[in-house]
Amino acid sequence: MINTGKTKTPTNHQNSSNLRDSRIESLRIIAMFLIVLCHFTIHINWKLLELPGIRGAVAHLLVDGGQVGVVIFFSITGYYLSTSRFKAKRLVSTWIQTFLYSFACLVVGFIGWKVGWWPQLRTLLMGFNGTHTVELMLMPVISREYWFVSAYFLLLLLVPVLNVVITHVHRTYMQCLLYGLIVISLLPIIGLGSFQPYDSTVYAITCYLIGGYLRKYGEKINISPLKCTGGVLAAMVLFGMVHYAMAVPSPIAKYFGWNSLLNMSIRTPGLIIGTLIFASVLSNSHPWSRRTINIAATGMFGVYLIHENWLGARILWYVVNELVPIPRRTIAKILIGAVLVTIIFVILTAISLIFDFLIVHPVQHLVSKIWKHMKQHFANRHDRIRNQSALSVSSTL
Repeated sequence: MINTGKTKTPTNHQNSSNLRDSRIESLRIIAMFLIVLCHFTIHINWKLLELPGIRGAVAHLLVDGGQVGVVIFFSITGYYLSTSRFKAKRLVSTWIQTFLYSFACLVVGFIGWKVGWWPQLRTLLMGFNGTHTVELMLMPVISREYWFVSAYFLLLLLVPVLNVVITHVHRTYMQCLLYGLIVISLLPIIGLGSFQPYDSTVYAITCYLIGGYLRKYGEKINISPLKCTGGVLAAMVLFGMVHYAMAVPSPIAKYFGWNSLLNMSIRTPGLIIGTLIFASVLSNSHPWSRRTINIAATGMFGVYLIHENWLGARILWYVVNELVPIPRRTIAKILIGAVLVTIIFVILTAISLIFDFLIVHPVQHLVSKIWKHMKQHFANRHDRIRNQSALSVSSTL
């Protein structure tokens, strides 16, 4: 699991340093639920993003909710890793987990296609497309099959540098840097859509710095629930108006080129809302721990790896769209959609926890054991060579 941090939580029966902070783990769960909701809005065949007026704007706000989840995930990484040393083990463990999930999706997709469950996968598994699909599935990090994981890998490599910035840069300059990065995310909205330096890596770095800032200055930050709620609602109304202007479409949208962003998620509201929620949780609660929440949170990365997989996503949304008829009324879409997203989320969480327990963790443990054995072997060999060299020098003298 990515960036699993531990925080001291008082308890009468066990060492508090071994417990996870359930405030953070709860945020992981909420973040992944928002991401699943975002992808449901995009992939369900109800054409939600094509709805006119306010309904279309609300649908796009749900997509923005996925970016809130991403911001929280990356910020949690910064919150924990900004005070820790670089460890190559994190890269290896994440690569193993990503590869195993991707390979499992490939096997399930191939078997399902052969059996006849998912005939639509034929074009992805035959000929040149089949070769391309296999390459994507067997090299999920390098091929950027998962943009989040690819960005996370690059982020981990930059952690030592970013931690120096967080540790040594004055708070005022740090705030200016964060404000500047958020302003850059606004460039497409003000008509500079062709100037897009805000790629996934810069996005991840911004969120990491936000998390590190909250870790370092969290005790000096006071975001009350009222302020958080007001800020979240203000951001939703502001960017809802932008989405409404795109959905109409309005002359303003045409002037600023917002129509080209109609099927894209704007990252600025995610940055603002995600930061407000994270800061408010840290400001208004003390660390606590619940075993059920902490266990469920360990499956969140697996939920992402399943439903965002090149084949896994196609299988999931094909099954959902085949089983669920298209509701006619808006209220029916809201109620059925809420139930569907919850069911999908629970099922994917269960699958993730089981797969991690049966496959991922044993493989990670085996690789770690082999690596330790190899390190010990080379260390012993180095010691023998050094001792032999010392004996040779002594005999010569």
